[in-house]
Amino acid sequence: MTERAFDIKPYVEGWRKRNAEAEAIMAERKKLAFQEARKIAQFLREAHGCARVVGIGSAFSQKDFTEHSDIDLVVYGLPKGKYFSICAEIRDFASFEVDVIPAEDARPLVLERVVQEGVEL
Repeated sequence: MTERAFDIKPYVEGWRKRNAEAEAIMAERKKLAFQEARKIAQFLREAHGCARVVGIGSAFSQKDFTEHSDIDLVVYGLPKGKYFSICAEIRDFASFEVDVIPAEDARPLVLERVVQEGVEL
C-alpha cells in the first residue's frame, strides 16, 4: 500500500485566518467595554456624585479579555443605601455585565488591585 503525504498547509492557513478574525472581534469588544466603562463612570459622577471610578480586571488589562468578560468598577463615594438602585440603573443601559464595587466596602485585595492595575475613568 502506498502512503500519500497529507498537506496540512490549507488547514493551518484556515486556522490562522479564523484566529486572526477572533482576535479582531475580541479587540473590538474590549474597545466597546472600555467606552461603556467611561460612560458608566460619567453617569456615576454626574447622576450620583461619586468621587472616583476605577476600572480593574480583564476589560482594563493587556490580556485575559474574553467573550465572557465583564466590567469591574471600584467606585469611591457611592451613596449609602443606593447600591441596588444604582446597579439597576446601570443594568438598564449597559450592554456588558457590570460589577460595581463600593471602595469603602472593598476587601484589601481589591484595593491593592486598584493601586497596581487600576485605570482611572
